[in-house]
Amino acid sequence: MRARVLVVDDDVAVRTLLSVVLDDDSWDVVVAGTVEEALALVHDGGITVVVLDRHLVDADGIELLEDLGQASETGTIPVILISARADHDSRVAGLDAGALDFVDKEMTPVELKARVRSHVNHAGRLAALVADRARDQDLLIDASAALVRAATAVDVARTATSRALGLPDVDLAVVVGLVGPGNGRVIALSGSTVGVSLSSGATVPPEADRALRAQADAGPWVEPASGMALSSIIGGAPSLVCAAPLVHGGRTIAVLGTASLRGTRERSRILSGTAGLARAAASRFGELLAAEVRTRHDLDALEAAVAGNGVASVFQPVARTGSLRVEGFEALTRFVDGMPPEPRFRSAGLLGVRVELELAAMTQQLRAAEALPTAAWVALNLSPSVMLDRRLPAVLARTDRQVVLELTEHDPIEDYAVLLTALATLPGSPKLSIDDAGSGYACLAHVLALEPDFVKLDKAWVREVDTDGARQALISGVRGFAEELGAQVIAEGVERAEELAVLEDLGVAYVQGHLLGEPRSAAEAQPTTGPSRP
Repeated sequence: MRARVLVVDDDVAVRTLLSVVLDDDSWDVVVAGTVEEALALVHDGGITVVVLDRHLVDADGIELLEDLGQASETGTIPVILISARADHDSRVAGLDAGALDFVDKEMTPVELKARVRSHVNHAGRLAALVADRARDQDLLIDASAALVRAATAVDVARTATSRALGLPDVDLAVVVGLVGPGNGRVIALSGSTVGVSLSSGATVPPEADRALRAQADAGPWVEPASGMALSSIIGGAPSLVCAAPLVHGGRTIAVLGTASLRGTRERSRILSGTAGLARAAASRFGELLAAEVRTRHDLDALEAAVAGNGVASVFQPVARTGSLRVEGFEALTRFVDGMPPEPRFRSAGLLGVRVELELAAMTQQLRAAEALPTAAWVALNLSPSVMLDRRLPAVLARTDRQVVLELTEHDPIEDYAVLLTALATLPGSPKLSIDDAGSGYACLAHVLALEPDFVKLDKAWVREVDTDGARQALISGVRGFAEELGAQVIAEGVERAEELAVLEDLGVAYVQGHLLGEPRSAAEAQPTTGPSRP
């Protein structure tokens, strides 16, 4: 909308002269001869600046100033008061009533127009600032509504980072969790990561973790002027990094960071928006985190599990279809305090110790597997992060048994080549299996890139396969696809004889499920009946 300059003067000749003097391509000029006319034009809207004669026939110009100042929609309109140079009292009265500027009647037209232009420009910047703040407020309101709907602490973190990308010039947003023992962990990451080293799930190096915690205790900050705590984690060369702590129960539990990778002049606006989103997310994040890590007892149990004292193992048989000869076992983790595995591993992830917990569980599983028949292979579940961890070779070196490493379906793989290189260097030449193919990240493209030894079908594909032609077609196609890659298919979740019969007809190599045997301790596990190295 174009700016409008209102000239108020009871002398028609003066009004005409001022309208000609103030004519400009950047705004429109409108005129009024009385206070009543002026108020009507102002209340119609769109007036940017008022040029007002102090002395009017029908009223004192001060009355118009006071009327404008009393209404919120007109109180910020700048008014330039015209008065005689020697009229000191008029100037004081005008200032008291709200005038922002004065011109005397002897002022040159060039200077008058320059003063009007200054106020028009200032009003435009103010309007843009108000509009920006309104947009930021709308963003925060929208984010708050989405945060309430979040079902997990990770969902809260993802919502906060995705909404942060709505701030001006923000290219990257990240939430780093700072709860519990060990190093901080990247919980959520949104936006461009071109040229930066940050990745979702990454563990924060100890020195950066300490710096981040110390900085977070001081409240929101801007980098690089404040110690580079988050910049060192992000890597690359961001032009601006803003950060704010998520505080719950008087404790910093995470940090929300936003980064501009291409330059910005919106430093204060980005910092304000980041801090607002962090405040909005903190309560919900803390509540859900507390629900997932419910009590101090759970934290103690988790620490015990990471130390290897709170973990137990059970083994479920994997049988060859047709003969039903048990050739291997899948090792499954149980916790001595009775906590189900899924929430315990999720809590470990939020606290930054999931890799440590997985390694502790694998160590215990291999120790317990010593009671199994020596010819049986053992499948161990692990995430891609553990596959790349420098401590894994020492864990696998504890056994001479054939090991199958089952990559879990819930975590992405950043670089397939790096993963395969790490696999090739592991002691004992472990086999590779893709767990729950068709679920989570374990898509068929995943299988194609890794060329595993085994492809394990998600149990949802197996359930009631005997009555579902579509499932049969899918399994038949996956079997053929796997065989082309030199892999064998394992169908898990087999619970009925009818399902088993159909899977055998479809050429599935191995089956696993309650029909073949429930998970039991190694001492109770069913023995194999013949050679079984895959």
